[in-house]
Amino acid sequence: MVVKTGEELKQRLPKDENYRIRISDDGWNLAMVAGLPTVNSFTSMVNGSIFEFYQSIGSPRGVKTIIPQEAYGLNPLLSERFYVSTTKVDGEKPFTQFFNGTGWIYVYENKDTLPLGFTYDYYVTESRFQHIPDDDKHLVLLRAVVIRDSDVSKVKNYLIPLPDSQLFTTGKGEYSEDLQARAKEAATTFTRDRRGFTAHIHTNIDKYAFFSVPYDKGWSATVDGAPVQILDADGMMIVPISEGDNPIRFTYRTPGLASGAAIATCSWIVLAVYVYADRLFFRRRAQTTRELSE
Repeated sequence: MVVKTGEELKQRLPKDENYRIRISDDGWNLAMVAGLPTVNSFTSMVNGSIFEFYQSIGSPRGVKTIIPQEAYGLNPLLSERFYVSTTKVDGEKPFTQFFNGTGWIYVYENKDTLPLGFTYDYYVTESRFQHIPDDDKHLVLLRAVVIRDSDVSKVKNYLIPLPDSQLFTTGKGEYSEDLQARAKEAATTFTRDRRGFTAHIHTNIDKYAFFSVPYDKGWSATVDGAPVQILDADGMMIVPISEGDNPIRFTYRTPGLASGAAIATCSWIVLAVYVYADRLFFRRRAQTTRELSE
């Protein structure tokens, strides 16, 4: 049933890769079967930076990722465009629905979604972010990107510290304004491949682009072909971009993979030499023994 549902779901959703989905059952790995990116999953095989992110918003992740229902600001932040449920949502029209052989599947579209890549004007340090009530953090994240205190000097020419007057002014009205500001300079394209992902963002001034992809030392990035430094933004990633069009490329290489391959190759060579030398020594010793016995 899960496989059939996943295949049907993938056929019905847009082929565009610039979004994620959310499943109503947090323990149902439907997205994995469908080959679709998701904001929730039931697996321990996740990047460690994900734990950093959810810990910071007061919703620690265990074996599965659970988006708190009241933290609606996380939906656009994490680019959740579709919500998949086995029950109808009152007052909402499904984007699509189908019978999977056992029951009905309903898919709803989130109109407030953001692309997997957008820019910020403001930043807030981790130390300040920790003092914000957990109930407000999801909305602050749509207004300012969280950076490490030690990275302030790196972003000072690109981002502005979030004023105290805007730190706690969060509500439905401000939510809509912040959402529009993030969408104004967001990724127009986003494509994945086996080595990473590529995006294009146009901006009017120099600033940082945010990607809700877990930070890892194995990532490297270029903007318009030039290498740039990736900063850890509350477990996610940001890179500096310049005024105008910015083709952004992220490439992942497993840390230590090249060194490990080199060591393994050398080990095989040493082993081969040892085996060859041992056999050669054994043959010579056997020949010497035969000659002495004669």
